[in-house]
Amino acid sequence: MTDGAAIRSRFLPRFLTIATGRIERCSQLAERGDWNAITTELHALAGEAALLELRDIASLAREGERLARKPESQVECASILRSLEAQIAACASAS
Repeated sequence: MTDGAAIRSRFLPRFLTIATGRIERCSQLAERGDWNAITTELHALAGEAALLELRDIASLAREGERLARKPESQVECASILRSLEAQIAACASAS
């Protein structure tokens, strides 16, 4: 088992719990229009996913973070949040 696989195996359950909570918070923050807080949550999620070599989730989170910074792109960011939710759920199902 590679180091990355060992780390992922050990920390994936915790990551999935944390990631699910982050996406739930982002949805609540979007309803309130707190896009700065969403940026923070997605930045953290991207870093956590990258550490576990979950590249698709990390990439989506980075894209969501980028979109959350632009008022004209917030509808697109909401779409990214739904995609992240689905990716995280798929990851949980596969584990």
